[in-house]
Amino acid sequence: MENKIDNKTASRRGFIKNIAASVAAAGALVPMGLSAKDDPALIEEPEWGKKLGDPVDKNLYGMPSPYEHNVVRRVHKLLSSGDMYASVAMCPVQDLSGIITPNGLFFHRS
Repeated sequence: MENKIDNKTASRRGFIKNIAASVAAAGALVPMGLSAKDDPALIEEPEWGKKLGDPVDKNLYGMPSPYEHNVVRRVHKLLSSGDMYASVAMCPVQDLSGIITPNGLFFHRS
Protein backbone atom coordinates (compact mmCIF):
# COMPACT_ATOMS: atom_id res chain seq x y z
CA MET A 1 0.00 0.00 0.00
CA GLU A 2 1.48 3.26 -1.06
CA ASN A 3 0.78 6.58 0.65
CA LYS A 4 0.91 9.22 -2.00
CA ILE A 5 0.65 12.72 -0.56
CA ASP A 6 -0.01 15.54 -2.92
CA ASN A 7 2.52 18.32 -2.29
CA LYS A 8 -0.10 20.96 -3.06
CA THR A 9 -2.46 19.86 -0.29
CA ALA A 10 0.22 19.04 2.26
CA SER A 11 2.07 22.32 2.10
CA ARG A 12 1.80 24.96 4.79
CA ARG A 13 0.64 27.52 2.29
CA GLY A 14 -2.20 25.31 1.20
CA PHE A 15 -3.20 24.73 4.80
CA ILE A 16 -3.24 28.46 5.57
CA LYS A 17 -5.20 29.19 2.37
CA ASN A 18 -7.79 26.60 3.37
CA ILE A 19 -8.09 28.11 6.86
CA ALA A 20 -8.43 31.63 5.43
CA ALA A 21 -11.11 30.46 3.01
CA SER A 22 -13.00 28.76 5.84
CA VAL A 23 -12.87 31.88 8.00
CA ALA A 24 -14.05 34.05 5.10
CA ALA A 25 -16.92 31.66 4.37
CA ALA A 26 -17.95 31.62 8.02
CA GLY A 27 -17.83 35.42 8.12
CA ALA A 28 -20.06 35.62 5.05
CA LEU A 29 -22.68 33.48 6.77
CA VAL A 30 -23.09 35.92 9.66
CA PRO A 31 -25.83 38.44 8.87
CA MET A 32 -24.49 41.96 8.52
CA GLY A 33 -27.44 43.66 10.21
CA LEU A 34 -27.26 41.55 13.35
CA SER A 35 -26.18 43.64 16.32
CA ALA A 36 -26.97 43.57 20.01
CA LYS A 37 -28.96 46.40 21.53
CA ASP A 38 -27.00 48.79 23.68
CA ASP A 39 -27.32 48.39 27.42
CA PRO A 40 -29.16 51.43 28.86
CA ALA A 41 -27.00 51.26 31.98
CA LEU A 42 -23.98 52.04 29.79
CA ILE A 43 -25.55 54.47 27.33
CA GLU A 44 -27.72 56.65 29.58
CA GLU A 45 -26.01 58.92 32.08
CA PRO A 46 -27.22 58.16 35.64
CA GLU A 47 -28.72 61.03 37.61
CA TRP A 48 -25.98 60.93 40.26
CA GLY A 49 -23.37 61.54 37.57
CA LYS A 50 -24.97 64.78 36.35
CA LYS A 51 -24.51 66.84 39.50
CA LEU A 52 -21.76 67.61 41.97
CA GLY A 53 -21.50 65.66 45.19
CA ASP A 54 -21.34 66.94 48.73
CA PRO A 55 -18.90 69.72 49.61
CA VAL A 56 -15.59 68.69 51.14
CA ASP A 57 -16.44 70.16 54.51
CA LYS A 58 -19.85 68.45 54.90
CA ASN A 59 -18.57 65.51 56.99
CA LEU A 60 -15.39 66.50 58.75
CA TYR A 61 -14.91 63.06 60.27
CA GLY A 62 -17.98 60.86 60.27
CA MET A 63 -18.67 59.22 63.64
CA PRO A 64 -15.64 59.89 65.85
CA SER A 65 -15.15 58.53 69.31
CA PRO A 66 -16.46 60.80 72.09
CA TYR A 67 -12.86 61.11 73.25
CA GLU A 68 -11.70 62.29 69.83
CA HIS A 69 -14.50 64.73 68.99
CA ASN A 70 -12.03 67.58 68.41
CA VAL A 71 -9.98 65.58 65.90
CA VAL A 72 -11.55 66.62 62.59
CA ARG A 73 -10.27 67.64 59.19
CA ARG A 74 -9.42 71.28 58.80
CA VAL A 75 -10.40 73.21 55.70
CA HIS A 76 -8.10 76.08 54.85
CA LYS A 77 -9.83 78.97 53.07
CA LEU A 78 -6.60 80.07 51.38
CA LEU A 79 -6.18 76.69 49.66
CA SER A 80 -9.83 76.07 48.81
CA SER A 81 -11.38 76.80 45.43
CA GLY A 82 -14.12 78.93 46.89
CA ASP A 83 -17.08 76.66 46.19
CA MET A 84 -15.88 73.81 48.48
CA TYR A 85 -16.59 71.14 45.84
CA ALA A 86 -12.94 70.93 44.82
CA SER A 87 -10.91 71.89 47.83
CA VAL A 88 -8.18 70.87 50.24
CA ALA A 89 -8.83 69.38 53.67
CA MET A 90 -5.93 68.62 55.97
CA CYS A 91 -5.62 65.89 58.57
CA PRO A 92 -4.90 67.23 62.08
CA VAL A 93 -1.72 65.19 62.60
CA GLN A 94 -0.85 67.16 65.73
CA ASP A 95 -4.05 65.98 67.46
CA LEU A 96 -3.54 62.25 66.80
CA SER A 97 -2.21 59.81 69.36
CA GLY A 98 0.26 57.49 67.66
CA ILE A 99 1.21 57.01 64.04
CA ILE A 100 -1.99 55.47 62.65
CA THR A 101 -4.25 57.94 60.86
CA PRO A 102 -7.95 57.02 61.19
CA ASN A 103 -9.88 56.26 58.00
CA GLY A 104 -12.26 59.12 58.56
CA LEU A 105 -9.41 61.61 58.37
CA PHE A 106 -7.40 60.52 55.36
CA PHE A 107 -9.86 58.76 53.06
CA HIS A 108 -11.84 61.53 51.41
CA ARG A 109 -12.14 63.09 48.01
CA SER A 110 -11.06 66.62 47.35
